[in-house]
Order: sequence, then structure tokens, then C-alpha cells
Amino acid sequence: MKKIFVVGVVVALGWFIASPYVTVHLMKTAIEKDDGEAFAEHVDFAALRENFKDQLQSAWLKKMGISEENASLGGMVGAGFGSILIDTMVDKYVTPAALTEIVQQVPKEKVRTTQESPDSPQYTIFSEAKPRYQGWDKFAVIFPGDDGDALKLILRRRGIGWKLTNMIVPSEVWD
Repeated sequence: MKKIFVVGVVVALGWFIASPYVTVHLMKTAIEKDDGEAFAEHVDFAALRENFKDQLQSAWLKKMGISEENASLGGMVGAGFGSILIDTMVDKYVTPAALTEIVQQVPKEKVRTTQESPDSPQYTIFSEAKPRYQGWDKFAVIFPGDDGDALKLILRRRGIGWKLTNMIVPSEVWD
């Protein structure tokens, strides 16, 4: 009985540690197979939308030159209009259908499949990614950029699995 308990604890601990890596692998496989629906199973769309809205709102305010300290009436109206526009755009485009379409647009020339010869480039999606824990319930997949800025996929623990909840886009995208 004691051995069964120990084995159970070891298996549970192994799953606890390995599960985000498994989720990232499943996401990568879904992208390589053009299976947007399988990829979407690993996304918490409500959280992803809210995080995108926050990033876009922050970028919009920065672009407008508006800070909370020096908000004028005109600036507030512009920020409010931008907020409505951002909310509508994010709600429309951060959906399973849109994500499926984006996944299907991944350049195939950069993806090495198992059918290709061993002499072909070893580049696959996520090949340059650096996965790492950032807390017991937060896991990041960091894609380094050319100028040091990075795209970050943030996964959060949801029950016994993980879901993509945030995508931190490099700042130059918003400039």
C-alpha cells in the first residue's frame, strides 16, 4: 500500500512538472499540422482577449501621449474612442475561428516536417523558443527577437492542464 502511494505521488509530481511542456508540444504539433481547432483547445480566449485589450489600450494611450496625470478632456475623449475601437476589434479577431486562420497562415517553408530529408534545415516552429516556469501556476514560452525584444506566450494552470492566457507582443509591433 505504501509503494502504491509513493508511486502515485511520483506520477502526480511528474505530471505537475511536465504538463506545461506537454501542452506546448501539443500546441506546436497542432500548428505544424494546420489544426487550428486543436490549437484553440489550449487557449483561454476570455483571458487572452482581456490581456490583448490591456496591451492595446496601453499602447494607444502611449501613442496619443496621454498619461493619467495630464489627461485633458480631448485626450480622454480620444482615449475613450480608442478603447471602444480596441474592445470591438479584439472581441472580433481573438476567436477560435480567427486563431485557426492565423495558424493556417504560418509560413510552411520555415516548418520542417518529419518527411523531409535529414539534410534540410532543422528549423521548426518553437525551435528558438525558451520555455520556462515563472511561478507554480505560470509558464512562459519566450521567442527572442532580433533586437532583444521578445514575443512571450504565457500559459496559466487551469485545473490539471495549462491554457494560453496571454501573448505579450514586442513593443515595436505597437509603434
